[in-house]
Amino acid sequence: MSNARPVMTPAAQAAEQKSRLLWSGVIVSLLGLQVFGCLLALFLATSSSSMAVIPNYHDKAIHWDEHRATLLASEQLGWQDEIEISGPVDIFENRDITIYLNDADDRPIQTTHLSVQVYRHTNPNEVFVLDFEQAAPGEYVSSLRMTDSGLWEFEVEATRDDSRFVRSRTMEVFSDGPAKVSR
Repeated sequence: MSNARPVMTPAAQAAEQKSRLLWSGVIVSLLGLQVFGCLLALFLATSSSSMAVIPNYHDKAIHWDEHRATLLASEQLGWQDEIEISGPVDIFENRDITIYLNDADDRPIQTTHLSVQVYRHTNPNEVFVLDFEQAAPGEYVSSLRMTDSGLWEFEVEATRDDSRFVRSRTMEVFSDGPAKVSR
């Protein structure tokens, strides 16, 4: 058996070398582009706050039956809430938030405790807990710096004696005007 190889001219050897470098470079470049794309996706996924989990989501899931019972009890009370959000009232873009609470007979409710948690849908890690002052019977006022437009979640909890009212409401806030209820 012979170990003979075809004889290549120097020009053919240079062309083969150039071809090897070109195709090896293409393969390495494509693999490098894939690694870069994966690293970019990882960075974007971990650095964006808009992909955050809703606060206390795990606890809410575990205690869903209790939460559902609380919602049903709130509905049986017949209480109604209305939330009004003004346009920006000062240079810091603070807005007045007014909550009206009425009972089933449309009479104002004087609560012993009113708590509202507010967060923006695009950043649920930033939760604001608002303290309200009673402006009139059944009318409670607070303020919050709301610089960003979009959907905001309002979780209202009001108590009077042994009665507890819980409601979650989504509102669309506009940068230049008052908000409107989304659901």
